[in-house]
Amino acid sequence: MLSRWFGRGRRGDSPQGLAVAPCDARASQVESGGARLDLAANAEWHEGLPFPDWASVHGWVDGLDAGLRGEAWLACERGWLAWLGSCLGPGYRLYESDSALLLSAQPERYAGLAASYMATTARRVCAALEELAGDAELGKDILIVLADQDSYYRFISRLYPDEGEWGMSSGMHVSDGCQYFLTWQDDLRQMEPVIAHEMTHGFLAHLPLPTWLNEGIAVNTEYRLAGGGPVAWQAQELLDRHRGYWTPDSIQAFWSGAAFLRPDQAQELAYDLGRVMVGALAQDWAAFKRFVLAADRSDAGQAAALAQLDLDLGDCVSSLLDGRESPALGPRPVCWASE
Repeated sequence: MLSRWFGRGRRGDSPQGLAVAPCDARASQVESGGARLDLAANAEWHEGLPFPDWASVHGWVDGLDAGLRGEAWLACERGWLAWLGSCLGPGYRLYESDSALLLSAQPERYAGLAASYMATTARRVCAALEELAGDAELGKDILIVLADQDSYYRFISRLYPDEGEWGMSSGMHVSDGCQYFLTWQDDLRQMEPVIAHEMTHGFLAHLPLPTWLNEGIAVNTEYRLAGGGPVAWQAQELLDRHRGYWTPDSIQAFWSGAAFLRPDQAQELAYDLGRVMVGALAQDWAAFKRFVLAADRSDAGQAAALAQLDLDLGDCVSSLLDGRESPALGPRPVCWASE
């Protein structure tokens, strides 16, 4: 059983203090406190990769004594990751620190640095978000680092419809019953902003946020913690493109969230507009937090903005783009059915 492999791990031998376990399909047989679960019994397979039925896993864990649930859930996380690693190919190892699980084909040294960065970033994201940050009751932070871009898109293809064109991606936060972060970057310096961005999504996952607000907070947090962001001439160029692109009709894809998935310039502009919107609204941090806690994706946060900020979102966008107020750029949920 995987818990036994970790029990014999090389925590004392690892310079990063990581326990290391091999990846093996037998890890799908989970044991914790004398209770056993076969993760493969109700798993879905996609592109040769296994994905447990997490609702069944939750049911199994909830049926245990309260004192056993934490370790049982952690055993399921370990079991799936070690099983998944065996299906991804040779070279993958499962690393564990006090706060994180990391599935990666990277050398142990880089895995240790990534785990350390995850722990530091989690603390910094919590501090930045304050009471907006939710806290998972069970398990550890999970980061899956795919060996290459092809493996990454093979993994995430299950999250998209069979037909359509979608924007590029370098990282993702997934919450399908088990929360985890994905990336395919090999260089930790490239991974750092992805981890900061996706970890912010993880801490906000308990809130029914509209996509623009969720992404806007994540981008601003990423830039704050890992650096980046447009320089002055890029910001002016982006502003000119915003002015030329957004209309009362086109901006509905921003409010609905559809623009964030598109393969054209709409995706880039949507992320940037979300960043700018959040940067402006968060100037009054106390009021902004009340807005975030009240915002709902069903109307893109319009009712919460009116109640908590005394602000129409359409007026906010138009004033940021051309200095004038125009509610015509506001969200119209009735138009979103086709998005």
